[in-house]
Amino acid sequence: MKTQYVTDGVLVRPFEQTATRFLSSRFYDGRKIVDLLESTESAQLWFEVMAREIDVVNVGTVTDAQLADLRSARDLVSTVYEAAVSGDFQSAADGLTRLGRLVTVEPSFAFAGAGVDVHFSAGDSAVDDFLAELLFSTADTITPPNLSRLRKCDGPHCVLYYTQLREGQQWCSNTCGNRARVARHARR
Repeated sequence: MKTQYVTDGVLVRPFEQTATRFLSSRFYDGRKIVDLLESTESAQLWFEVMAREIDVVNVGTVTDAQLADLRSARDLVSTVYEAAVSGDFQSAADGLTRLGRLVTVEPSFAFAGAGVDVHFSAGDSAVDDFLAELLFSTADTITPPNLSRLRKCDGPHCVLYYTQLREGQQWCSNTCGNRARVARHARR
């Protein structure tokens, strides 16, 4: 399976944590930055594709107010990741606290055959539940041992973070690696 691919204009990253996938709702497609939180329709498309491709819950209709919350959340996750990767852990903690203020989390646990199913509910909508999941995913990503593998892609114009899967990995995908090699060759 590929580490990332595009389906219906949506970047799918099946091996990444929820927070890192969510940051991928804004990505460089080789020509321009694509922002899938630009409108309620494009946000709904992002959730539809994620639900179909990698079993993220489809939140259904996204309202303007929810879109504003999703944009704020994505900005905060990006700020937290940037601070964590650069070693500014106080700023990362402050950003995570601000993200936590977007949701009131109520966990629930249920027997699920071979284990326990954990669900974080944050309100009356699936978007609220997604934001609660996003909060915990962000916290999990920036704490050890996951933090040691979190990287910002070095590809030209790339805005993505990724989980380093092998030693020496510098890019989120082969596409970014190819762009970097072409840019390096052009500079010579």
